[in-house]
Amino acid sequence: MGFNHGRSAILVVMPVAVAGCIYILFRHESLLMFDWLHQLHLMPLVAELRTFTVPLGESLPGWIRFSLPDGLWLLSYLWFLRVVWADGPDKPLWAWTALGLVMSFGHELGQATGLIAGTFDWADVAAYLIATVTAFSLRPGQSRT
Repeated sequence: MGFNHGRSAILVVMPVAVAGCIYILFRHESLLMFDWLHQLHLMPLVAELRTFTVPLGESLPGWIRFSLPDGLWLLSYLWFLRVVWADGPDKPLWAWTALGLVMSFGHELGQATGLIAGTFDWADVAAYLIATVTAFSLRPGQSRT
């Protein structure tokens, strides 16, 4: 198996880019990401795009707008770890992986118990599970040869 750095970069960046686009195009402007866009003077462009995308977003299933980005963030994180630790020892890889999983699933559990503000959602848990299975089924940088 060869290690393909270009493919690895795409597999790590693509989920974050898709999740970011979902946030920018379909989510409420109260999110922190919109503060960054204001600081970068990109809000006029984003506001123009949103005049078309926000109404379209209302017809999308809720899991696409609200849960899919969560799963994509986790997927990107897990693939990033696998790329960084591809030739390294296993213990740090598993420690950082466990941290990401505990933070993701723990966040939902905290919402379910009321320890963390927000609404528990089984769709978020499913997105995290799918991201985890996907991250360990396909290794970034893995070639088919």
